[in-house]
Amino acid sequence: MEEYLGLSFTNRSVTLACTKKQDTNTELISIQDILYPFPFEFNALLNDENIELLAERLSSYVSSNNFSGKNCVVSLPMYLVQMKRAAIPLDLDSRVVQKHLKWEVENLNSRDIDEYKIVKLDYVFSFGSYQESVFILIQKKLLKKITELVEKSSLKLQKVLLDSDTILKHLTSKNLLDPEKNQLIFQVDVFSITALFYIKGKFYNYSLHSLAEFEKEESFEQKVLSILKAESDKINNIVKQLPGAEGAIQVFVNRLITEKLYSYIKKSEMEFTELSIHANANSKEFSSNNIEAFAVTL
Repeated sequence: MEEYLGLSFTNRSVTLACTKKQDTNTELISIQDILYPFPFEFNALLNDENIELLAERLSSYVSSNNFSGKNCVVSLPMYLVQMKRAAIPLDLDSRVVQKHLKWEVENLNSRDIDEYKIVKLDYVFSFGSYQESVFILIQKKLLKKITELVEKSSLKLQKVLLDSDTILKHLTSKNLLDPEKNQLIFQVDVFSITALFYIKGKFYNYSLHSLAEFEKEESFEQKVLSILKAESDKINNIVKQLPGAEGAIQVFVNRLITEKLYSYIKKSEMEFTELSIHANANSKEFSSNNIEAFAVTL
């Protein structure tokens, strides 16, 4: 069995999971949250000093667990990239399409287009002759920093995926994906919540919500529940307006799910499924509950 390492990022830590693969079977061996040695900011990984500090801490863990030289797959948070949904008629000439996309991307931000790697995701939505495609803009500088982090940690970078793809891999592999329904996945973190929305198993959109916007008197659980309910209502309204997208929504919640938060959501009568690392633990106890670090190796 070949060992793989999965790397993912939260608001407070980088998570490293070790898995063993044989044919289509992936076994979780270990998983560990490694706290950031610097204050969290959403662009923290673009800072040279932060990369050095984090690589030093990660390298120490890699060395002490005999992971040096192993292949590593990284799950990159959506908040580190820019997303553009563009409507492209299917019957247009390919040269016209290219010019249109170039215009769309250049008007998305003020940076030079050459500073980005542009990735077109799989088709996400169509109705008759109308089609919307999703494009992701990733700063080349960011990819360079991720590569540096992995290499300075004595690992071999094999692939970088967006966490929107990583979670989809998890849902598919665990037979949790209902192709006749839409999916809404909440990543609950310390300072923020990310909502990923899929139409019948195809990525459509994401949104980022800050927990700092709420009153200090409110508890963490109250803040989280308010965001979950508001985002669920918004997505339900979107689904009603998209031809061909009508249907029930599967709601999934993962990451920082305390017993108190779990009971809060249950009491709200919101139907949801918790995506937990413990479902893959094979009776073992693991300190982290971050499924992305495991799922990115599937």
